[in-house]
Amino acid sequence: MTDIKEFLFEGDLQSNLKECYKKYGGNFAIKYKSHIIPCFLRKETFWELGYYKETRTTELLPFLIVFGDFVKSKANENCWINFVHKTDELSGTEIMLFIIVYRTK
Repeated sequence: MTDIKEFLFEGDLQSNLKECYKKYGGNFAIKYKSHIIPCFLRKETFWELGYYKETRTTELLPFLIVFGDFVKSKANENCWINFVHKTDELSGTEIMLFIIVYRTK
């Protein structure tokens, strides 16, 4: 498990995501306050960070962040946040606060 405080990368976002993948792999958990958030990180067209759970009661993810610009079809410093909704442990607001903290690291 990785504490969110450990995400102290320097440089541009795309390089940091690549470094994070090298350091932690595709599946890892992030500690945020008193919560443990299981995450996946994968490279599709753009890097994607999402909530990971093997079994879910719904097809939707509690969150998915896509790091890139869809309008320009370019990997840059932009991100698109979607599917935000509560889990058994986290409210939608807590998920958004986690995403903001993660994105600013």
